[in-house]
Amino acid sequence: MKKIAAVLAAAGLVLLAACHKPEPTTENVANAMESDLVNNAAAMQAEADANANAAAANAMNSASATYSASMNATDAANSQ
Repeated sequence: MKKIAAVLAAAGLVLLAACHKPEPTTENVANAMESDLVNNAAAMQAEADANANAAAANAMNSASATYSASMNATDAANSQ
């Protein structure tokens, strides 16, 4: 009976030691938050750059199409 109690006690201690995780320190939490903020800022900057590039490309395409249409209208008016 003593052997069973000793084995159960040892198993309980091993289980307790395996399950115990140290509390994260404030510094570790702050570092993790800083890392997340930096990563999120970089992702938002990349998204903003992509959107700005797309908007600029759309504006150039629109201006080019408008110019082409006006030149076609001018050519058509001159040929009459």
